[in-house]
Amino acid sequence: MSEPTPDYTPAPPLTLGGGRAFYMPMTVEATTADGNSVCYGFDLRVLDVGRTAWRDMMLELDERMADPNTSEDEKEEQVAELLLRVVIGWRFVIDDNGALVPFGGQTFRQLLNIQGMAQAIIHAYGTSCPQALAGEA
Repeated sequence: MSEPTPDYTPAPPLTLGGGRAFYMPMTVEATTADGNSVCYGFDLRVLDVGRTAWRDMMLELDERMADPNTSEDEKEEQVAELLLRVVIGWRFVIDDNGALVPFGGQTFRQLLNIQGMAQAIIHAYGTSCPQALAGEA
């Protein structure tokens, strides 16, 4: 006799140790140049690097931002470099003509030019990764 087929699809096995990739939904409110409010919706493909690595990255970022000898342009580049350690792709990002924009370092930096975007990504990542949440005490 054969075993009955389960009537559900089991979840994939959980891999411990970080490095799991997943899509993180983003909804970001911003203000346009003419003062109107706009809401952006897209998904970022990110790696869950684990609680300890994320905490270390945030401490590194804090140190860099506190350096009085670092220019604003240098700070923006450092934020982009840090986020590109965990952000590996996206979907639903389009240009002015409605065409999908391929993910890349330069296009990601363009996304970060939107006021408040970097902070929104950092916050969303910290609350989206269970390992990152578990370490906050």
